[in-house]
Amino acid sequence: MDKAAAKPESRSSFGPAFFFLPPRRRRALSSVYAFARLADDIADDPALPAAEKRRRLEALTSAVEALYAGDSGGPLSYLAGPVREFGLRKEHFLLLIEGVGMDAEPRRYWNMDDLKGYMYRVASAPGLLALPVFGAAGGDLPRFAENMGYAVQLMNIIRDFREDAGMGRLYIPEEDLRAFAIEPGRAAASAGTPDFVELMKFEAGRARGFYREACLAARGASGLFPAFMMGELYLAQLEMMERDGFSGGRPRAGAAGKAAAAWRAWRRIC
Repeated sequence: MDKAAAKPESRSSFGPAFFFLPPRRRRALSSVYAFARLADDIADDPALPAAEKRRRLEALTSAVEALYAGDSGGPLSYLAGPVREFGLRKEHFLLLIEGVGMDAEPRRYWNMDDLKGYMYRVASAPGLLALPVFGAAGGDLPRFAENMGYAVQLMNIIRDFREDAGMGRLYIPEEDLRAFAIEPGRAAASAGTPDFVELMKFEAGRARGFYREACLAARGASGLFPAFMMGELYLAQLEMMERDGFSGGRPRAGAAGKAAAAWRAWRRIC
């Protein structure tokens, strides 16, 4: 399948957010999503050795450089229109590639500052690409994208802890694990224990703190409804995980949950 044709509406929990965009913005965001999916799929492919992942990501970096040098007919041709129309910045695409490259091999993060470097690349940078497509203006948009990215990515990390730990990917900072008496080398086996639940509650509080910072940065801004729609869907998932005791289930918002998220997102921008 052509990555440029990938539909975030069908492959992402963010479908309702895309629904509220006008067609030309939705098409542009679909192209940005396709790029992010392409990069992420390279890093996540279990059939590829680490060296091959690095080679493919380097080729993707070269393709981005070529696109910004004027090669609108290359493998990223589907981005040429959005880049030109919305002024998307090359550095944000390159940061995203760097971030997924950090997933090419199992690694650990010592503290939250260490983890932020990863989260900024894989979540805040895509947010910075999305904001001009949304038509966002005013407020402190860089700070908004940074903190919304941290909030959403940390909620992802909480949700996927068991799956990631089983693959040798440990995103919760070692400093936090040890503070809750969880040995990093045995983190996967800790899931479901009282210490694990307390750790997840702590990280959930941190995610909400990042979300509050994003809300503060959004004061006086416009065009952020799609971003808040995404954020509210993630917050709804976080609440479901908490009610379920972080048991490892994959929460999904039904029609009522999505409608409630849309209402809360609308309230955020009023």
